Amino acid sequence: MGSTERQGGLFPSGETPPTVPPLPAGLTPEMVAAALEWEGRRTVAVARSEGSRREHCGACGRSATEYRRKPSGVALTGLVWLVSKGGDWEHVDVIRVRGTKRTASALGGGWQRLQDWGLIEPKPRDPEDTGKTHSGMWRATELGRAFALGLETIPSHRRYLFGQHRVCPDAGDVLIGAALGNRFDYTEILPASRAADVIMAPYRRDWRLTVRRSAREWVVSARHRTEDAPRHQASGGSRLEAVRKLGRLLRSAGASTGAAG
Repeated sequence: MGSTERQGGLFPSGETPPTVPPLPAGLTPEMVAAALEWEGRRTVAVARSEGSRREHCGACGRSATEYRRKPSGVALTGLVWLVSKGGDWEHVDVIRVRGTKRTASALGGGWQRLQDWGLIEPKPRDPEDTGKTHSGMWRATELGRAFALGLETIPSHRRYLFGQHRVCPDAGDVLIGAALGNRFDYTEILPASRAADVIMAPYRRDWRLTVRRSAREWVVSARHRTEDAPRHQASGGSRLEAVRKLGRLLRSAGASTGAAG
């Protein structure tokens, strides 16, 4: 490995490089590098021949196994709970989940991995609080709120390398009901009437919302209170279905919510 200058480039400024023991007689650094490169290629070749999806990670160069993962259904129940409470900052020890666990803190990576779908975000730690590595506070993103209310879809799976480097979405998109799976009933977590109210809540200050029921369907409409904007209207077989359609229309139109940042 030669000079101190060459070694120093591998380490942060001010950090002393470790002492490298001398190579056995007759063995050069070039020979070691060639042997390591050959071994790495052989490992991948053997893995491929055995049907494994083993490759080298493009981010870190290490041998990695690619695999698919879907969002945790239990964690998604916590997302729905969070959104039903407004979606703002809540501590991980407070966020309620269904199943055998009681709060999101018991899920570990299952909760945090919802970030990979862009559904939640952590609150930055107070720099003056040196005793903590993170704040423990989380909130739903705009996508997370829309997904939890059935207004948007997310990829059903993501592909990973080493479980650390996120690669890309995989498979088709799903709504919240399908993502929860057969284990959980969405309406038990968030009843239809409550879901409809949560969808419309951010718009109530700036929009006139009307709901009426005809003999065959529900009709909901929204008109801005001050702006000269067209009225948005949607209908559906149930109040929630109609409200969800209206919510999608308002989102696609970029309608202001009047919600606090």
